[in-house]
Amino acid sequence: MAKILFGPLISDARKKIAGVVFSKAHAGSYVRRKASPVQPRTTYQRSVRANFTANAKAWSGTLTPAERLSFTDLAAATTKKDRLGQSYTMTGAQLYQLISRNLHTIGITALPTAPANLSVSDLGGLILAEVTTESSPLSGPGITVKPVNAPAEGEGLVITATAPVRAGVSFVGKSKYRIIATYGPSSVPSFPLDITAAYETKFGQLKANDTVFLQINNIGSTNGAAGKPYPASITLS
Repeated sequence: MAKILFGPLISDARKKIAGVVFSKAHAGSYVRRKASPVQPRTTYQRSVRANFTANAKAWSGTLTPAERLSFTDLAAATTKKDRLGQSYTMTGAQLYQLISRNLHTIGITALPTAPANLSVSDLGGLILAEVTTESSPLSGPGITVKPVNAPAEGEGLVITATAPVRAGVSFVGKSKYRIIATYGPSSVPSFPLDITAAYETKFGQLKANDTVFLQINNIGSTNGAAGKPYPASITLS
């Protein structure tokens, strides 16, 4: 991995060009060789891909012209930021796919027409705490999560996490996160929530000195909008 310093003509770069990938971490911009990801073809991965295909087919074959136009109009009125911080607008098909995938994550059927807005509450942050748990084969450390603000009524919740990282790591890329728990709007738990069992099902038993990054975000069940994700890390004693 090579570090790079941009000049006056090019100030930043993201994603891939030919066989190299441009990215940025807390220490600055860097370039690395593009590597083909491993395809584990898990049940979750197959479900996501099937949903993506179903959404694409619905857009081109099931939705009426008026329904597609509703998503196109909302997309044109919605500004997003890319990886370089530049503003852009999605196409109607892209917005439909995004909303539908978000809803699928919390177990809600895709919307036939665009919602009135993409508003969602702000969780405000994520608080992690260590607990002693009996959820493992052996008693050991566990983790509870608590958003600063509880999700609003009618919102689902998604919790993602990384595998344990080496001591001293203070930043991980979003590609390292994996979903460990999802909750529909009718099953959002009370907080603080012990996520030890869910974590260990995905990554194995937690141990003393493990450093773990977790992230939480909410999804509106009536509009498929995703709230701001809040990450936090904890090192177990």
